[in-house]
Amino acid sequence: MTLLQQKMADSNARRLAKSPSKKPNRIGTFVYVAGVVGDLTDDTYYYEVLRKFAKRERQLRKLGYSVINPMTLVKRGTPWHEAMKKCIIAMCKCSFISPLPDVTKSKGAMIEMQLAEHLKITILIPSKIN
Repeated sequence: MTLLQQKMADSNARRLAKSPSKKPNRIGTFVYVAGVVGDLTDDTYYYEVLRKFAKRERQLRKLGYSVINPMTLVKRGTPWHEAMKKCIIAMCKCSFISPLPDVTKSKGAMIEMQLAEHLKITILIPSKIN
């Protein structure tokens, strides 16, 4: 074993010997955020919806998850059916779905939740995680 290989092995051993972090590493574990989007033609409402989805995204990222936020995925003004196609494709790549409290008020979000159930995508609510 060369000196460089020995140093790398020692470094890896020290790294593995450290105590585990309190926050589990879930990088690469994707969570899709589902909730009411609605008509985004009103600027005030649009920014309210952006904040709502961004807040959930921050909560999930703090827990170590990678997040798919439909508000950053779909361009404002995209027709509903086109937005849903794009969102469903993204959601299907996720291991989890995180519904916002208003999820039952949205036809699109309910479609996403039903599809997630059929595809065995786990529901994840940050406040319920220990």
